[in-house]
Amino acid sequence: MDGSHIRRLRKEYLRMQHPRVYYELKDDGVLEAHLRHVQGRALAYYDALIAEGACRKTAEEMVYRDLIAVQ
Repeated sequence: MDGSHIRRLRKEYLRMQHPRVYYELKDDGVLEAHLRHVQGRALAYYDALIAEGACRKTAEEMVYRDLIAVQ
């Protein structure tokens, strides 16, 4: 799982599903910090899932569901 891919997914999710939150983060100048934070958490979660024996596809789906596609 690629960190820049995670950031793009989260940014697109916020922009499409929660535009108010997206623009608030952007206007406040904290969008990039938020994306870095989500990226770090997502990569750590992905690595933990893989270490527990999850297949790559399942781990990616769980990361998206549990960390990227949440407000």
